[in-house]
Amino acid sequence: MLLCHSQALLMIQYGNIAYILFAKFSVFTTTILLVTDYYDRQ
Repeated sequence: MLLCHSQALLMIQYGNIAYILFAKFSVFTTTILLVTDYYDRQ
């Protein structure tokens, strides 16, 4: 039971890290797309 609990906590921590990385990555790619679109219109 204790092992399962610690594994669940680890999964939650890794899930949070993955979510933060994904959020930063999506913001980064969206910014790049907006910038390239802006320069294409110039």
